[in-house]
This record gives sequence, C-alpha cells and structure tokens, in this order.
Amino acid sequence: MLESDRAAPGDAVSSDGSVVSGYAVASADAVAAGGATAPPDGAVRYSFGTGDAPPTVWTSEPDAVVGGTGTPDAVRLDFTGDGRAVDLLWDSDADGIADTALLDLDGDGLVDAAFTDPDGLGVWNAPGTLPATAADSDEGRPARPDLHWTDARGDEQIAVAELDVDGDGLSDAAWADHDGDGRRDELIVDVDGDGIVDEVYLDGDHGILGGVLLDLNGDGVMDVRLIDVDGDGEMDEVLRRGEPGF
Repeated sequence: MLESDRAAPGDAVSSDGSVVSGYAVASADAVAAGGATAPPDGAVRYSFGTGDAPPTVWTSEPDAVVGGTGTPDAVRLDFTGDGRAVDLLWDSDADGIADTALLDLDGDGLVDAAFTDPDGLGVWNAPGTLPATAADSDEGRPARPDLHWTDARGDEQIAVAELDVDGDGLSDAAWADHDGDGRRDELIVDVDGDGIVDEVYLDGDHGILGGVLLDLNGDGVMDVRLIDVDGDGEMDEVLRRGEPGF
C-alpha cells in the first residue's frame, strides 16, 4: 500500500473513519537506550521497524475496546496495507505499550490473526493469542485440513495445515516452499477456512518478513504482493502478478 493511502503511523483511525492525530513520544534511539519517558496516561505506544535498526516509535490515543474492561485499549490502523483501517494494535496488559497486533484479514469486522513483537524491534513476526472475545466461526472444520494453493511456478499444491495462527484451536496454516528454492520458509494461511490459501508470508533477509502475497479471488493463486520498502511498518508498494518484482 502506498503512503498516501493510509493514516500516518502516529494517527489513530476512529470508528467513524476520521483520523485522530497522534504524536511521537521519543526517538527510536532513546527508546532503544531505555531513556524514553512513559506514554501519557491513557495512550498506547507502538513501533515499526526492519529488525536491523532501532524502530520508529509512535503514541496514539486508543479508539477501540478489545479487553473486558470497557475502556479503549487498542489503536485502529491499516496494519496490513490493504487499504482498510480494520486492524488493531492492542495493549493487553494496560501498561501503555501495544503488545499484540490483531489483524482482520478478511474484512468481516472480526480479528482473525494475532502477532507479537517479542524482541521489541517493531517487526511483529511472532504468533500471538487472540483475545477471548474473538469470534470462533470455524466449528465443524477438521483439526488439520488440507490447504490448496498454487506456488510461484504455477504448480497446484496441497499441504496439510499444521499451525494455528489465529489461536482458535484449529490448524489453518503451514510452512511451505512457495518460491521453489527447496526450503519450506514461507507461511501459507487459509484465512476464511475454505481450504484455499489466501495469504503467503514471504521470508526475507535475517528472518524478517519479506512481503505478503494475497489471493484476491479465492482461486489459490496469489494476485498481489505487498512490500514494506523502508521497514517502517507500512506497506509502501503494491505489485500485481506479472509486474517486475512480484
């Protein structure tokens, strides 16, 4: 997604779609050195980065309620870069620091996947746990269903789901060799439980996310690639199938 298409990383997007300006509270170097002050009362701090340098750090007023307190504890953002401000950065323990990224991958208004940033590098690349309020609409699915997908060479593939990325107790993802390099280092995900892979998370340098492939029409063939060019947590470029770099 292009920079002009989303709210800036310091901005929260309210439930009515308006942008509420946020504010940087400290430089990345200050945070890395432990010299940053605590976030203002009621605010949520979060960061994005490449993993190779201190992250960019922001603070916003929370505008979404995730936990059971009834108090806003999450910031609504377009985290995946798909043009929809339906994702959340959640401060689950009320310490003023966002610790879980909650993604609404299919745009149905319900969070589908959770990720954490255990090393504080702003890359959000570790599986997290969905909140207890997340809806489970997958009753009756097999515990380890087959995943149907098409690799980068155009060959149809079937893999057995072995990972539960959204924390609902059912496997919906698997490690696979999507790019044909002989290594199972890409994560394929069936977002909606229909057995067709909807997303491929690409392995980049140093284990950092190298981009996301999306299937837009449900046929298992990836149609677009989202790339974070500068490592600031925003998907800056959208490549369509057939374009250079896809």
